[in-house]
Amino acid sequence: MEPSFILDATILLPHSKHKILFEKFDSLKVGGSFIVKNDHHTKSFYHLLKSHRGDRFEWKYLQSGPVVWKVIIQKTM
Repeated sequence: MEPSFILDATILLPHSKHKILFEKFDSLKVGGSFIVKNDHHTKSFYHLLKSHRGDRFEWKYLQSGPVVWKVIIQKTM
């Protein structure tokens, strides 16, 4: 499935990034996906989403730095 949008975390204020990530994930229908683009490793996003949403998503790196990280997140249930 094609991602429905790109969330460019590089332009978000630091204190709002996680809130927006959850809002975007929660707005997806099952099977829907989006791309997160960031200027540093997205590992903290992964662990936060995993701790709050469990196994309801798939996470796949599209680009792994050193300047840009892109990951596609798909809602699985």
